[in-house]
Amino acid sequence: MQALWMILASLAFSTMGVCIKLGSASFSTGEVVFYRSVVAFLLLQGFVLASGKSLRTPHFRAHLLRSAVGFSAMALYFATIARIPLATAVTLVYTSPLFMGLFLLFWYRESVCRASSFYVLLGFVGVVALLQPTLAREQWLGGAMGLASGFATSIAFLNIRRLGGLGEPEWRTVYFFSAFTTLAGLIWVLGEGGFSRPDAHGAWLMLGVGC
Repeated sequence: MQALWMILASLAFSTMGVCIKLGSASFSTGEVVFYRSVVAFLLLQGFVLASGKSLRTPHFRAHLLRSAVGFSAMALYFATIARIPLATAVTLVYTSPLFMGLFLLFWYRESVCRASSFYVLLGFVGVVALLQPTLAREQWLGGAMGLASGFATSIAFLNIRRLGGLGEPEWRTVYFFSAFTTLAGLIWVLGEGGFSRPDAHGAWLMLGVGC
């Protein structure tokens, strides 16, 4: 059952990426971030109200840090999708486990076997090999943003790990993240002059992004 959920999650994540890629011609990155977040926030708000869950937490600063880093990772990822081929963008974001391995080794001082260290190094060599023939010169900014997204995603994962260690339930972590990114996305869009008026095709794409 767990494997099935992982497959469905990968399918949903891939569908979201396709919708972002198709919608990037009509919507700004800020709009995509907002639509991606607001649907999850509304669903979680309904869950909180229906179940009577409490949002009180002694670890609000940790939630704020996780949300800010996660917002940065999301914004960089969506901007990367708009600038370079989708498959390459997704591959670059999937460098987050490589960065996480470096953090665990050098920052958290966790013991890592030599084989794991070798595979992390080999992974970065593979990234360089992927970028060199794939991206044109004018697309290197998008590639750098994709790597930055992978870096920020690894930090976000470590923050989620920390929140779990503090005893925070998963739903509360996702709720604060969705609330933060919805508000940040709204401010971003309003700062750029407001929302675009989507046609039926664009509305379906943004619904696909949000769901």
